Amino acid sequence: LQQCSKFIIGVYIQLMQGDTPQTLTLNFLTLDPYTELKRIKLENCMDPKALRQLLEYRIQYLVQIAFESLQENLSSSQNQFEAWNKTVPQDMKPLALAYGDMYIGTEFLKIIKVCSDKNLKGILKKLYDLWAINVILKDLGTFVIAGFITGEFVKVYKEKMAELCSQLKDEVVSLIDAIAPPDNIIGSPFAASDGDMYNKFLVSVWTVSYTHLRAHETGRNLVCRLLLEKKKSHQCLIPQCSAFLFSQ
Repeated sequence: LQQCSKFIIGVYIQLMQGDTPQTLTLNFLTLDPYTELKRIKLENCMDPKALRQLLEYRIQYLVQIAFESLQENLSSSQNQFEAWNKTVPQDMKPLALAYGDMYIGTEFLKIIKVCSDKNLKGILKKLYDLWAINVILKDLGTFVIAGFITGEFVKVYKEKMAELCSQLKDEVVSLIDAIAPPDNIIGSPFAASDGDMYNKFLVSVWTVSYTHLRAHETGRNLVCRLLLEKKKSHQCLIPQCSAFLFSQ
C-alpha cells in the first residue's frame, strides 16, 4: 500500500512540475481541484462510464487530500520518515486502495468489451455493475464528502443492487465455479470446499491468536524496524513535498 501510494503521489508531483507522466492507469489525473470536476447526472449514474468516472474522481480527491496532508506533516515533523508515517494511515492507505479498485474496474471493463458470448457478456455487465455499486457504497463517506454523489444516488444504487442480486442469483454457482477461488483465497472456514467447517473454524481461531502473539515474541519486528531505519537514512533528491520518495 505504501509503495502504491508513493507511485500515485509521484505521478501527481510530476504533473505539478509540468511533466507528462507516461502512466496509462493514471492518465485521467489532473491538477484541477476535485471540486471543479464535472458532476455525474443522476439519470446517468448507472452508466458504466459514469461508474468508472466515480472511481477515478475518488482518486483525484484522495490524491489532493493526501498531498495536502503530507505537506502539513512535512512542515511539522522532524524528518521525512516521521511525516510519511503520519500521513499513511489516514490518507495514503485509502488512496492506494482506491487505486486498486479503479484498476480492477478498468480491467473488468476490458474483459467485458472483448467477450464474444452475448449471454455471458450480459452477465458480466451485471456483475460489474454490482461490484462497482458495492465499492461506492462501502466508501460512501468519501463520495458524499467530496460532493460526487448525493442521497438520491445512494437510493438508486441500493435499489439497483437489490435488483442485480435478484437477477444474478441463478448464476452464482456458475460464476463461483468459473472463478474457482481456492479456500485460502476465500479466507473463510465456512466456505471450505471439503465441508469440514467445525475443525477449520477452530484452527482459524487458534492460528490467528497464536500468530498475533508470536509476532510480538520474535525478532521479525526488529528486522523490519532496522530495514526501515536504513531506508530512512537515504537522501532524497526531490525537493520539499516529494521528499518522502526514498531512493530504493
